[in-house]
Amino acid sequence: MKKITANPDDGSYECREYKDGVLQGISEVFDSNRTKVSHSGYVEGRLNGLCQAWRSHGSAHMVFHCVDGEYDGAYMTFWHTGFVKESGTFRKGKRVGIYRWYKHDGSLWKEQVYEDDEIL
Repeated sequence: MKKITANPDDGSYECREYKDGVLQGISEVFDSNRTKVSHSGYVEGRLNGLCQAWRSHGSAHMVFHCVDGEYDGAYMTFWHTGFVKESGTFRKGKRVGIYRWYKHDGSLWKEQVYEDDEIL
């Protein structure tokens, strides 16, 4: 069942799919200008698959993958300027591999290597 919920305070609304009262399928949120600000998928109430969020003016805010409600795969956030703010990889909700943070101008600020969310 698809359910649309409006927020009278700011004019935004959500369009979500449910099965037996639990989030199941696509969930999208729109701002008061009908601009999509998030898109994600759910399986049995947990985030699954590619999740994306945008700012109201259309620039990317974040992109990540989830499996069973945990970050799993590529993860990126962006500055309002469009440059990458941080990037890395998660496995079962924990940082793994190289994780990078960037300055507003897109230049590298910091880099660390993780294994099971611990800095190596």
